[in-house]
Amino acid sequence: MVCLSGASLVVYISQDLGSIELGKLTDLVVIDGNPLVDLCQSTNISYVMANGRTYDATTINEIGHSPRERSQFYWERPEVDDGFVWRD
Repeated sequence: MVCLSGASLVVYISQDLGSIELGKLTDLVVIDGNPLVDLCQSTNISYVMANGRTYDATTINEIGHSPRERSQFYWERPEVDDGFVWRD
């Protein structure tokens, strides 16, 4: 078990997080537009990177080194009938 003080924790974490650099961990969103100019542009998401994997924001399929289609979400499965129409 490791117990760190606040300052030690910041130094420990900053080795892996905090900036976009080779070897660091990051989650990010690629936006098609500039939300600093128009905040509505923040809804124009093209790609999402999470846990080292890159996803197409439209399909949520993984792209990049190991492309693969996503499996169906729970509410998209044909056997699910919760009384709410999730799909057309």
